[in-house]
Amino acid sequence: MERDKPALEETDHAKLVRMQFLAHRVADQKRALVELDERRQKMREAERITSRSKEKKTYVCMGDSLFIQCPTPVMMAILKDDRKTIEKTIEDTRQYIKEQVDDLLKLEGRADLSTRGFNLKPINEEA
Repeated sequence: MERDKPALEETDHAKLVRMQFLAHRVADQKRALVELDERRQKMREAERITSRSKEKKTYVCMGDSLFIQCPTPVMMAILKDDRKTIEKTIEDTRQYIKEQVDDLLKLEGRADLSTRGFNLKPINEEA
């Protein structure tokens, strides 16, 4: 009786494995995106507090136990550079998620993101 059941073809099995792999990748990247956003918010908070400070030198904690004293303007520059790096990483991660979701939709046989209008470019570059 078990011979009567249609078995999954090798291509169907490989397709399911690929879909599951892409779904896990997207979920992992979304978690990473949340963590990056939390770091960016902490950087903004540190910038705001440092900019209000009237001290000439500021202590900053690097890592878990290393404290460094720097001039406040230098510390502001470091914080801004770090925030810009995090924002660039966030944008790269968002683009990577879009690519992975697009691949997943194509494997599922559904309309991809460009068909749905997610890859539109602005006419003017004013924004």
